Amino acid sequence: MPHDSSASLAGLTATQCTLWVVKNRMVSKRSHGIGSVSDHVQRVLIRIDTDGGPSGYGEADPWAVFSGTVESAVSTLQTYLWPQLQHQPIADIPKIMARLNRAVVGQSEAKVAIETALYDIVGKASGLPIYQLLGGKYRDHIPFSFSLANPDLEADLEMAQQMVVEDGHHIFKIKTGFTSHREDVRRVGKIRDTLPEHIDLRIDYNQGLEPFGAVSKLREMEQFNLTFIEQPVKAHQLEAMAELTRRLDTPILADESVFDPQATLRGIQAKIADAF
Repeated sequence: MPHDSSASLAGLTATQCTLWVVKNRMVSKRSHGIGSVSDHVQRVLIRIDTDGGPSGYGEADPWAVFSGTVESAVSTLQTYLWPQLQHQPIADIPKIMARLNRAVVGQSEAKVAIETALYDIVGKASGLPIYQLLGGKYRDHIPFSFSLANPDLEADLEMAQQMVVEDGHHIFKIKTGFTSHREDVRRVGKIRDTLPEHIDLRIDYNQGLEPFGAVSKLREMEQFNLTFIEQPVKAHQLEAMAELTRRLDTPILADESVFDPQATLRGIQAKIADAF
């Protein structure tokens, strides 16, 4: 719908919120250290309308074993978050997000759906790209990493080779930790041997390793010239993360251990990883 980019940002208020739950079919099963996804994934789409200005769109993409459920995201948006925003000015997004954080603990997926929709509105109303609202453009291109998570290794290899040849793709993240260590070594080794030498490979355990024995297992993985090893142990096992960071040559990347800025700061202070 056309909108007036000169609409007064200071006067814009949120008037209506519309939610949709959509299903997207999966091309193949995806296995991770903490669970698998097959058949389809569900997402929550949100549209926030304003009084005379543009509408904004956002998305919540929760996963039950990772960050919550679609049902909880919908309930949180309808019951707790939208009442904090309805008929309120939308220009000061950091102030709004602070209010939403006080209204309900956690529920990061639902909150980011609203935050994204608000930036969409402010960008349209001001005529500025979102990167300008977030501090400016740092680079012209962002490298894309594609995850290899199909239990059918041959199918993943065929797809990866096609992406390399046809699209020039050169970064792949291999999901590990959902099978035995020996099988992980075999899978990663075959992918490394099959793809061209310049391909950037990294592995992601999604919390799939137990701390006991993790050092020796990951040292064996280091033979494959990995860019990093992501979240090898459970999110709360911060001492184990720090120990792995100290003892391995390959950088450790924290993911599930750092769900918010406060957790990230604590992780940096405790040196639980090389990257966040």
